[in-house]
Amino acid sequence: MRSMKPTWRPLRIFDNELVFLETVAAIFRLPQAAFHRVFARHVGEDARCPYAVLGLPPDADSEAVKKAWRRLVAEHHPDRLQARGLPADFIRVATERMATINAAYSAITRQAA
Repeated sequence: MRSMKPTWRPLRIFDNELVFLETVAAIFRLPQAAFHRVFARHVGEDARCPYAVLGLPPDADSEAVKKAWRRLVAEHHPDRLQARGLPADFIRVATERMATINAAYSAITRQAA
């Protein structure tokens, strides 16, 4: 019997879907940088841009990059989440997010050097 388990793949997002998501973000007063960070994390099209992963514009200076990286590390660090008693699935996702955040920070700092 064939498995009916759904799988998620980052596929193409249509323009009208993007407009809808941006409208919802505006209704909830989500800052544009935060919207781009969430979009990069879940849709994946901006995931290749390390600045988008950190929720920053491409012209951000090194101090802003470091500040954003530290904030995201504090927010998503698996040890902090584990100490709060979150389930193992949350810890796994946090570990993956930390790898993405650290890779983005490394890419930016290597580019600046």
